[in-house]
Parts: sequence; C-alpha cells; structure tokens
Amino acid sequence: MPTRLLIKRFVLWLVIGICILPLLAIPDSNVEYVHIGVFVLFHPQILIFHPATGHQFVFTDSTGKIKLTAVPEDGLEIQLAGERLRVIMNGTQQEASDVQIRPVNSKEEDFDLTIPNKIHRRFQGTLDIKVEQNSLSPVVVMELETAVASVVAAEAQPGTPIEGLKAQAVATRSYLIAGKGRHTSFDFCDSTHCQFLRSIPASGSKAQRAVQETRGQVIVYKDVTLAAMFSASCGGRTRTLLENGMKVDENAYPYYSVICKRCQRSPEHWNVRLSKQQADVLMEHPTEKERLKVAHELSWSNLPSNDFKIHSENGTFIAVGKGHGHGMGLCQRGAAAMAASGNDYRMILEHYYPNTSISTIQVH
Repeated sequence: MPTRLLIKRFVLWLVIGICILPLLAIPDSNVEYVHIGVFVLFHPQILIFHPATGHQFVFTDSTGKIKLTAVPEDGLEIQLAGERLRVIMNGTQQEASDVQIRPVNSKEEDFDLTIPNKIHRRFQGTLDIKVEQNSLSPVVVMELETAVASVVAAEAQPGTPIEGLKAQAVATRSYLIAGKGRHTSFDFCDSTHCQFLRSIPASGSKAQRAVQETRGQVIVYKDVTLAAMFSASCGGRTRTLLENGMKVDENAYPYYSVICKRCQRSPEHWNVRLSKQQADVLMEHPTEKERLKVAHELSWSNLPSNDFKIHSENGTFIAVGKGHGHGMGLCQRGAAAMAASGNDYRMILEHYYPNTSISTIQVH
C-alpha cells in the first residue's frame, strides 16, 4: 500500500491526540535529547539498519551478552521473533529482548533505517529497538536541535521564506521541550499524532539555517515554555481552546483568535457530504474531538478542519468549510505570507501567539 494512502488512512485517530495534549506549559527538563518513536504507522516486522558511509556503530543488547564492536557495512537485519528480536548479522542469527545501536566516536552519526518495500529514512543519532504490541518499536534518540531541523524540514510549506522557517523552528523547539509525555516508551512519535518527521535535512539547507539562527529560542508564557501548537491553514483566523471545545485552565495558554490576512484573502475551501447521523453529531457537538471522530469515518482529507457550516440539499447534508488543521497557534500558510511581506520571525510569533515572549535556553 502506498505510504501516502496509509498515512491518510491512519492519521485521524493519531491526530486525536492533539486534543488531549497537556496544554499547560511546564518547566524545562532534559532538553538536550529527544526520544522519537519512528515508523509507528507501519507496525514493522522487519527492520534493516545500515550505517551511513564512513560512520561506525556499536551493537549491543541490554544484558551485555550480545556485542558487536563494529556494525558491518552491509548492515543488520532485525526481525520480530514472537516476543523477542532475531538479529541477523555476518551470516549468523542471535535472539535478544532488545537492541541498542550507538555511534563509536560521537554522540550523533547518520544511519539508514528501512522497512523493506515500505519506507526508508536517514536519521542522525542513536537507535533503540524492542518489541511492543506484536511489532518492532524503533526509537531514535537525537539531539534537540537535530530534531527541530528534521521537523521544520517535514512541516514547512514549500517555498516558505527563511523568516517563516525560523518562526516554525522556534515553535517546534518549544513544542518538543514542553510537550513531552505523550507516550510511555518515548517522548514523541513521528506521525501527526505528535510531530511529523522525515529524514534529516541536508547540511546548509534553509531548514538547518533556520534552526541555527534561532538556536535555543523558545516561546514562553507565564515564565515557562509553551508546548506551541500550529496548523497548516487557519481559514482566515486562528481559533481558541474554547472554540475547539477544549477545557481552559487558568494557567493554560488560551490560544487567542487572531486574523490571518493570507488565509482571509484566499482561504483553502473544501466540502464534503455527510450522513444525517454525522451531521447531527457535528451540529450538536461542534468540537475538535467530534470533528476528528467523524473525519475518521470519511478520511482526513475530506473533513480537514473545524471551520465549516452544514446545510441540507434535498435530504443530503453537506459541510462547507475552509482551512486545514485545528487552527490554533501558528498558521504555516499565514507565516509564510508574513515572511514574504517582510516580517521577521519574532513579528510572526508575536502575531500568532499574543501575550507570549521569546526566551533563550541552554542547549548543547
């Protein structure tokens, strides 16, 4: 099944997690590294690990019984074997409960990870693999700024000017620091449930430059880092927590509604047919949570935002809407337009996150 179709099929249940994200800003802790579960949509049964050319890795298990001081250039094959892993290397097979693959000479090195005939990605960092829920669970441990660059490269709209990418970098860094705790075995997954992630961007890319020029900068609300939310297109104005049917604690950032000139002038329109039951649910409970439940039945691409109205035509119910995403915080489409009009990243963030400030934390 093509990767794009698979992502569309599963993305709705995954993004429901956005609605239950802890929205209180929390103090910074352990910001040097980020643990990201990768390939979570695929439930892999086989993984192929290859060191990038010239990079050396050590392979071990948690018991210390298995140790390979140099992962071969032709790589390792890790298979699911019941509740354990089967590792095939140098023509031999061994079983273990888990594996750890670490660079020899530095904290981070490049490596390739593949699910045969499905997906291939290049990552930078270290790799842990264990068995969870009848599949392999690979976790990439990468430095914070590497993770930020990877997310910016995955999230940014094509052609976004550098100041728009810098705004995305600061928002992403804030999210990665303050939004931890969404999974028990790692900080985030690589789907839109947490943070969409692709391969690391090339050295010298605009995404890398955006991260370097904002290194350590985060969005702060009431003196702590904000788990900053963002969406692709707001439809003309951003939305508040209350508008999306979410509870607002007195210490939580409320996500003010602000005008987005780009989306107001030229919103992205969509429409979809609904069953009577679906229409009744959305009209009775017009919340983000209910919208996502209905969208799961229709497919994410058919009910992409919560900015819509429902009307009836000859007994058929039709939702007519605009925008893509939950509409809270940074609008990526609007940020790109603001940057193209000469606004710097601080002005962009001030617009989409009113009553916040930018602070710099120490990162290694």
